[in-house]
Amino acid sequence: MTLDDLRKKLRSVDELPALPTIITEINALLSNPKTTATELSRVIMRDPAITAKILKIVNSSFFGLPKRISSVNQSIIVLGFNTVRSIALCSSIIESLGRGSGGGRLNYKDFWQYSVGVASAARVLARNAEEKKTESFFVSGLLHGVGRVVLDKFFRAEYGKALDLAKEKDITLFEAERTVLGLTDAQVGAVLLEIWKLNPEQVGHVMHQENPAAGGEFAAGAAYNLIASVFGRVLRLGDSGDHHLPHISQQILDIAHIEAPQWPRLLDLTADEAKRASVFHEM
Repeated sequence: MTLDDLRKKLRSVDELPALPTIITEINALLSNPKTTATELSRVIMRDPAITAKILKIVNSSFFGLPKRISSVNQSIIVLGFNTVRSIALCSSIIESLGRGSGGGRLNYKDFWQYSVGVASAARVLARNAEEKKTESFFVSGLLHGVGRVVLDKFFRAEYGKALDLAKEKDITLFEAERTVLGLTDAQVGAVLLEIWKLNPEQVGHVMHQENPAAGGEFAAGAAYNLIASVFGRVLRLGDSGDHHLPHISQQILDIAHIEAPQWPRLLDLTADEAKRASVFHEM
């Protein structure tokens, strides 16, 4: 199956969840540099569920703010437009793709716990590399495995064969998926994000995580995702569905600006970050 074949298949899936309208409206507002905090908060507050989730996350230990935030408008002023958008996006996508078992092989509760762990690790790695927009890398990390949810829901037989092959041959799930499907869940996830019209950076970070060196301008984010996926499994933060660790080459470490002596500290920081970020999968 080629990427073009995949795009056609996904667009023809009637049950494929659409990105919530409110996220589309938020993205449209934030494309205008003249948008105010008041205008953005008015749109968000039209959705009581998203509003409640934003306030819960903002007031959690994830941000560790000294004072309680009582309104969306105040959240935007304190944390900034993009951070609030990231919170809304993450919580909406988890809800859209489902929490319970979809009837396939993937345990969604464990998978989202793992995804939040990967997001936490990606944020830690981005900070370590002195990236400016660490929240963007958190979102990319959270979304890095959404292709597995799509495969588990809509390509169940093929995904099951890939899981069995990975276990039988002791190879990575990426390798097994490529053998069975001709592409990987990273590519499936990236195409879904394209359909949802998400940020090109997040699409690129997900698309190239199997081979970050080929990611061009998205190489660093892709490398954070790949290394973060290893951190998530080493720290046993949920269950990815893939139990064979990928090889992390020196080239990938160089792209992510990581030196070998930093690993223990980065793992410790990820464990702490994941505890604070647990609010995302507990909602």
